[in-house]
Amino acid sequence: MAYYGIENQPLAKRAWAVQERILPSRTLHFSEWELFWECKTNSVCDSFPDGSPSPGRKGHYEKHVPASWESIVMMYSSGSLTKSSDKLVAIAGIAQIYGPGEDYLAGMWRSGLEFMLRWVKWAGGSEKTLRQHRAPSWSWASMNNEVYFFHDIQELQLNHRLCAKITDAWVDLLGESPFGEVRGGVLQLECQLLAIRPMELTNPDGLFYDFAPYQSIPKSQIWTWGSLKWDYDDDYDEANFSSSLYFVPIYEVTSSSSSNISSTEGLMLRSTGSKWGEYRRVGWFNISHYEPGIEPRDAWNWLETAISEFETSTRQLEPVDYIKAYNIGSGLRRCLIEVI
Repeated sequence: MAYYGIENQPLAKRAWAVQERILPSRTLHFSEWELFWECKTNSVCDSFPDGSPSPGRKGHYEKHVPASWESIVMMYSSGSLTKSSDKLVAIAGIAQIYGPGEDYLAGMWRSGLEFMLRWVKWAGGSEKTLRQHRAPSWSWASMNNEVYFFHDIQELQLNHRLCAKITDAWVDLLGESPFGEVRGGVLQLECQLLAIRPMELTNPDGLFYDFAPYQSIPKSQIWTWGSLKWDYDDDYDEANFSSSLYFVPIYEVTSSSSSNISSTEGLMLRSTGSKWGEYRRVGWFNISHYEPGIEPRDAWNWLETAISEFETSTRQLEPVDYIKAYNIGSGLRRCLIEVI
C-alpha cells in the first residue's frame, strides 16, 4: 500500500515533483488514503507506523534516491510538464547537487558524454509533435517522452571499446546559469560516418536480419541482427527515405554473459542541409553478432570487419557530408562532423 499509495498519486507523475521528492532529507506525503513519511533511514505510514512491511518485495517502499544521473533522468523523464520549456529548469536543482561532474550540457555531462548518448525513447512512447528547440537533438531533454539507457553503465564501461571521439561540446545558454534553459548546442565528433542509401522499411524497429556479408552462412553458426530506435515517429516515414540516413558507431560492446555475442551501437543522424557536416540526431542503432566459440578479442576483430563490410551497403561520402576527413586505412575514413 505504501509504495502504490505514493507512486499512483497525481503529484508523483509530475516532473517538477521529482526534485521535491529527492532533495529533502525528510518528506511528508498526503495521499488520497493516508499520510506517508519518508527519510533516509525509514518510511512509515498510517497503516504501518513502524515501517513498511516485507523489505525486498516489489511493494516495499523506501526513500528513493537514484544511484546515478541516468537513473535520475529515467525517473524524471517519466513525469509530465505543463510548460515544455521547463524541461531543464525543473531538474536544475538535482543537477547542481547530484551531478557526476563539471561541464553540464543541457541535461548531459561532459564526463562520459559518449556513453550518455545511448538514451532511447521508451517502447510504446509516441513523439508526434514538432521537435522542441529547448535542447540540442543529442540530449534526452529534447524529447517529451520517457527515455531509458541501453545497457547498465557499469557493465558497459567494463566491456566496451569506443569508436568515436567527442572533440568538443557546448551549449548556448539563455541565461547565466549553466543549469537553465538553452537556445541550442553543438556536439563535435571525430568518427566513422556511414551514409546509408535511401531505403524502405517495413518494420521500423528491425531493419537488420541476416546481415548481407553473412547471408551464405547457416544461422546455427553465425548470424547478425539489429534494431533501430527512432526518436520521433516522423523520422520513420517512407517519404523521409528519399534522403540518406547516417550511422555513427559510438562504441562496441561484448556481452558480459556470453563472449559469443558482441554489438556495435551508435547514433542515427540526418543532415540539416544548412551547412557541410552538420547533422541532427534521429535515433539510436544496434547491430549485434553471434558466433559460437568466439573469443572476446575475436569479437572486436569481427566488429571492425563488419563495419568495413557494411560500407558496401552505403554510398560513398561526399565533401558536403563532413567538415574534415582522415583516411585510416583499408578504404575507411574518419570524419569530423557536428550534431546540433
